[in-house]
Amino acid sequence: MLRLSNYFNHVEIGGGTSLIYNGASLCIDLASTNDVARWVENNDFSFLSAAEIHHALERGHITENSLDDEFLSFRSQVAGLIDRNQAPSNRHKRGTLYLILTYACNLSCSYCFQSTLNRRSASPRMSAEFADTILSNYLQRLFPGVLRHRQTISCPIV
Repeated sequence: MLRLSNYFNHVEIGGGTSLIYNGASLCIDLASTNDVARWVENNDFSFLSAAEIHHALERGHITENSLDDEFLSFRSQVAGLIDRNQAPSNRHKRGTLYLILTYACNLSCSYCFQSTLNRRSASPRMSAEFADTILSNYLQRLFPGVLRHRQTISCPIV
């Protein structure tokens, strides 16, 4: 039986369109606000074509798994990421730095730890000077032994 993923989030962006986001798969798509309302309010997917159901399953917005199975799958994904990143060989060693430029995220995911940080943050936005300091003075120390072309800096737009 199909159900909405426990990691599903949505934000109406206007013009009858909603941004849908899965916090586990990190997939972001656009959907009709009316369709999303049917998903959220009634767990109704009957109006979707087979191709649309397949796409929503692939992207993680809907699932056939139970809540427990979905959680176990997510834990397994996280454990795999941790295992791959804890002891990589020097040849494959990578480093990723995520810069969160603001706590003013409009997705409002119920499970997100950042919602509590916003209230406690004296400065809700990262300053350019702070980012400059991190990138110029500390990047090599953050990723010792990681070749420059294997370092990634991710800066999500929120």
